[in-house]
Amino acid sequence: MKPREFPPELRDFARMFQELTYRHNPGKVFSDFVSYLIHQFAPAENPGELVRLLEIYSDKEKAMFPSLMRVLLDALKTQFDSGQRWYDALGTIYEIFNSRSKVEKMGQVFTPPEICDMMAQLNPPEPKADGSRVMVADEACGSGRNLLAYNSYYPGAYITGADIDQICVKMTAFNMMLHGITGRVIWKDTLRNEVWGGYEVNPYLYKTGLPCLVPLVVKKEQEQKNEPEPAEIATETPAPPPEEKPFSLF
Repeated sequence: MKPREFPPELRDFARMFQELTYRHNPGKVFSDFVSYLIHQFAPAENPGELVRLLEIYSDKEKAMFPSLMRVLLDALKTQFDSGQRWYDALGTIYEIFNSRSKVEKMGQVFTPPEICDMMAQLNPPEPKADGSRVMVADEACGSGRNLLAYNSYYPGAYITGADIDQICVKMTAFNMMLHGITGRVIWKDTLRNEVWGGYEVNPYLYKTGLPCLVPLVVKKEQEQKNEPEPAEIATETPAPPPEEKPFSLF
């Protein structure tokens, strides 16, 4: 893939990324980069996992990962400064870099941003009688575009995303975190209701002002028997007052 195939705001990222693809598969590099992003904001993640993930890269190549993150965040800031309501940089890059065979196999054709905006505007939330937070879910979230769009029109909801593809889970978690959304993203097979992991997104945002991701701990089936249902994290992360501007990293 050539940089000119990317939107203008992502071409600097594409040029730098291209240097890593001379020796490595683009899809593999992108997957490792997304995992790298997660580790920067999820201190509870196993650090040994990131070391093993990056061991195939030379020292020079490893040093490029923080630079790639900086360029990505600069691209996001540019979009937000220009008045963009939300922006899915990772999903855009994923669509371009990922092999077509995998996209077709997984059925991953992401919803165009314009459709996401339209769907959000057609589905306004219904306030709860008790004043509690609105709960919103997408059981096949992809890179989280529908959730980002919804939050841009109706901020303050507790949002849950789920997907069978782990890289989509990580992209959604990172996207939600940067957009100041609180909720969770679950790595699961929705049809079989099998859960393998995921992340709490910004669970301490309105207490500390710091964005973060907290890995979900999934217990084995035998460990779950006779245990009470865990308290919803939403009760620990109240939404800001309606008149308060939603948090944004940018």
